Amino acid sequence: MKTRLLACIVAAAACVTAVSCSDNEPIKRPVQFDLPAGLTPDIARNEVVVFHTQPELDAAFGSEAAKLPKVDFKNASLAMATGLSDYGIISLDHSMTADGEGGYVLDVTVTENFATVVLPWTIAYIMPKGVSEGDISLHVTHNSGS
Repeated sequence: MKTRLLACIVAAAACVTAVSCSDNEPIKRPVQFDLPAGLTPDIARNEVVVFHTQPELDAAFGSEAAKLPKVDFKNASLAMATGLSDYGIISLDHSMTADGEGGYVLDVTVTENFATVVLPWTIAYIMPKGVSEGDISLHVTHNSGS
């Protein structure tokens, strides 16, 4: 009896998990998109660029595009911002939050190390389908580290 009840509970949990993890559901909130280290897109710096198709994204990364994780562009868009630290980077902190007016704010804090060279940075978030560049405000702060 207990084994049968346990089997039913496990089966029910598996069904709930399978339904909740569906790849076909639209994105409802921003989710950080992890770019492989060393990849920098060919896009304007200090601006948010939103990709709505795989060919748009592939064009921004050229021959390096095959190294990117796949994005479900049927249900999401991909927002990306890139910049340049005039010095080295100790840390790169960021968050994407709703602004309360239907848009988003991408806050980026670059903590720099004056002892190293100029370095690029790139941040990306999977966004709800239909988000455009005008829906996202970019705020970048540069701090000096030790």
